[in-house]
Amino acid sequence: MLLLEVDDIQETKVKNISDYLAPLTYPGRTIMVGNLSDGTQVIAYALMGRSKNSQNRVLVFEDGKVSTDLFEYDENAETEWTLYDAVVPVKESIVVANGNHSVDIADGIENGEEIENTLIRLTYEGDACATPRIAAVLDTETGKYSLILISKDGEETSRIMWTYQPMNGYGRIIHTYTGEGGTECFTGNPVTVALPDRNLLESIWGSLDKDNRVSLFVVQGDDGQIINRNEETRRNRIFDRPLERKMWRLLGPETCNRKLMNQQRAIQARLRRVPVAR
Repeated sequence: MLLLEVDDIQETKVKNISDYLAPLTYPGRTIMVGNLSDGTQVIAYALMGRSKNSQNRVLVFEDGKVSTDLFEYDENAETEWTLYDAVVPVKESIVVANGNHSVDIADGIENGEEIENTLIRLTYEGDACATPRIAAVLDTETGKYSLILISKDGEETSRIMWTYQPMNGYGRIIHTYTGEGGTECFTGNPVTVALPDRNLLESIWGSLDKDNRVSLFVVQGDDGQIINRNEETRRNRIFDRPLERKMWRLLGPETCNRKLMNQQRAIQARLRRVPVAR
């Protein structure tokens, strides 16, 4: 288990997030965490797919979490590696992951376990590609965050966690695949990218390969948005006031004030299905 504390940025080598993503035909599932120039915390999770099974998905916001779901019901769909909770808030943290290890990490945080102790029990995905497990954990109080890569290394499992202090105007990005056409598993360090002050959602979505992009979730501060390729977008005003945000973080959606949750559901229902221009 390798733990790294990193806080330096060489600005001359930093690309804009759009310039970094645009040449990648298939980065696979992608996680970015960072801060806008005004200090606003941002998270992005991009879902991509090459097969019909992988492309038949959407991201949905439900019960305080962002999860993958089938766009059209298919009783023959292979869902072991495609359906999971991608964004899970827990205590004062937000966990983002490309698989069900999001719940393992969140449960560990809930139980007061050090993240590295949770990671020791995890390995890469058991699919034909031995897809790496990637994750991020953001401390919403301090802005400090960690990026995680669990990948196959010969016959062993490599587990690396990088921890960063927030730096305004920048984010770090990690994804599952790299190389021409996404034929290789991601290796190396997370990539530092410069973030635009406006239209982050559109910048990232427009940079993803149009044939392979499936869904994108971006949260800026308390405002979360989802774009789904399957002619659907969901916009959710997750939190409107500091008190509601604190209640949601401390108590969780199930124990929050029922009236508040009903109000949020009503807002979400009105915004649920909005066509996206191709």
